[in-house]
Amino acid sequence: MQTPEPKTVNAFWALLQNSAFVALWSAQILSQLADKILLTLVVGLAATPNFLTDRWITGDWRDSLVMVAFTTPAILFGTLAGIYVDQHSKRQTLVVCNFIQGSLLLAIAFLPPSFLFLLLVTFAVSTLAQAFAPAELAILPLIVPKSLLISANALFTVTIMGALIVGFAIGSPLLRWIAEILPQAPILARVGTVGGMYFLANAALAAVPDHEKLKSRELNMGGIWHNLQEGLRYVRGDRPVRGAMLQLVLLYAVLASMIRLSTNLTELLGQNREDFGFFLAATGVGLTLGAFILSQLGDRLSHLPLSLIGFNGIAITLILFALITELWVGLGICMFLGLHGALIVVPMMSLIQHHTPETMRGKVFGLLNNAQNIALSVSVVMVGLLLQIATSLMGERLGFQVVLILCSSLVAGFGMWAWRLSREEEAP
Repeated sequence: MQTPEPKTVNAFWALLQNSAFVALWSAQILSQLADKILLTLVVGLAATPNFLTDRWITGDWRDSLVMVAFTTPAILFGTLAGIYVDQHSKRQTLVVCNFIQGSLLLAIAFLPPSFLFLLLVTFAVSTLAQAFAPAELAILPLIVPKSLLISANALFTVTIMGALIVGFAIGSPLLRWIAEILPQAPILARVGTVGGMYFLANAALAAVPDHEKLKSRELNMGGIWHNLQEGLRYVRGDRPVRGAMLQLVLLYAVLASMIRLSTNLTELLGQNREDFGFFLAATGVGLTLGAFILSQLGDRLSHLPLSLIGFNGIAITLILFALITELWVGLGICMFLGLHGALIVVPMMSLIQHHTPETMRGKVFGLLNNAQNIALSVSVVMVGLLLQIATSLMGERLGFQVVLILCSSLVAGFGMWAWRLSREEEAP
């Protein structure tokens, strides 16, 4: 059941007057913040004495394994989650997933500390999170008039980026402050804070109506395989789309590598390991600022090789990262990296949307999402391996710098390739 068409001209104000939308949006904010703070929580717990019983797993490998556990579910279950959501009550799916996520986190405080159990909880919580985005996006047309769907989706997108910035910025100080308030039970205080966000999200979802009319459908694996093959054939046959997807996949690999490298950088700067979230927040600010600039000046800049500028700018920031000795300098460099990342994301996403027929967009973006998540996991493991080898041979500081310079060279080379590819596409 859709709400009546609003008479107000201000779309944002009309959305705020829609109590069901506000409830769903509030649940999204809480769940997104919990998802982002979760990574900071697990990285911090993995470094505490209680979870250092598995001595054969070194610090660098611990961080890599945590990030793989955090990102792998998107690769394995992203498509299946969308299929499940399509066949079940979206609101009920959100409520059940939030409840299980919060309960799993609370279990960490009441069971014997184990790094392997921590990995399993991270994997399980991240798996359940895969259902949230398709479920909430599927609910929107049921509670928002068609004329406001674009504004609602835009607000949800901004919320995702805002949660990235705020979640990583406040995650470490918030968890540290909570642990200081309850020094007798610091682990319970931390996991209770993040788990409580999932429970609060469920409280918000209570105001979302459930008017779905579900049809009985069987899972057709043949149809899934056919859609996947059709999407792959289209991507292989469309060079501009294929080139744009490759550039976006590389950018995600670079951003994942920065997450992994930033944990080492915080220690080299004398900070707590879990403070790496400050660097991610600064990168998110840069991405948001870059996207805003392009939204205002996109037409004037369309003649420039934006992806080449973006990749070369990122390559420069990686070299500058190797020279950082102060935290505030690192934050500025991360914003610079985010700005150049926007020069890749915005034009490449626009290119895919422009070239891809409406009937193929779901398949293409589904393939892109899986490819990006594969790049996230692979790059985290590879960078972790390189760091392990380089730091053992050359020491912490020099090994870290060598890995950054190597990554910079790879990004610069790919940037040149992207520029040549774009020139070939523009040629008659």
